[in-house]
Amino acid sequence: MGKPWIVFGGWAISPRILQPVFGEESVYLDVNEMMPLLFDEERLIENWVDVVKKKIAGYLAMDVAGIAGWSTGAIMACGLAQLVQVKRLCLLSATPSFCRREGFRSGQRPAIIQAMIRELKEKENTVVSDFMVQCGLAERKIFSKLYDKQTLIKGLMFLEKANLVGMVKKTECETLVVHGRDDRVIPYLAGEALAGMIGAECKLLDGGHAFFTDRCDEVKRIIE
Repeated sequence: MGKPWIVFGGWAISPRILQPVFGEESVYLDVNEMMPLLFDEERLIENWVDVVKKKIAGYLAMDVAGIAGWSTGAIMACGLAQLVQVKRLCLLSATPSFCRREGFRSGQRPAIIQAMIRELKEKENTVVSDFMVQCGLAERKIFSKLYDKQTLIKGLMFLEKANLVGMVKKTECETLVVHGRDDRVIPYLAGEALAGMIGAECKLLDGGHAFFTDRCDEVKRIIE
């Protein structure tokens, strides 16, 4: 795909899942490993986007095609693009807020996140494997990665608390949102809503939350 991208992955899954789309030369950032930096104990720090910006400052100084993100990573990428100048922004399975809140009804109920956190605290649980099934990745163990429980819990807390609604404005760069019509994790209506907020083109494709794994060539063509 020409120049490398800075690519943010999703919760509980290696960001390398996006390599077939953005190529071997791109920089793949694991949002799970960043989560402990974004919290003051149980509180998501107000300037979490600034922390992400500082953490990846070296990559931002590179000559890259743009910034991309999937799911949780799309929230990070979108927030970051509000602070830094980027040439292109590509968001897959994106939302301005994972949870429903005032002014945004296309998210999940916060109770779902809270239930996942409670279950993760149990010694034996199936939270991650259940999530892989929801993504349509149950048979793709290559993308699974072991994270400690506290890291995963912080990631879920981020999804419960992070909110770009009312904060984002139209981007000055070329911006694209691509979403699966059958997404059971983040409804495509959330992707359409975010696209409207930031002035992006929105493409809907058949498939679920990880739609790009089965439509890699098509997604690459759309991005290019």
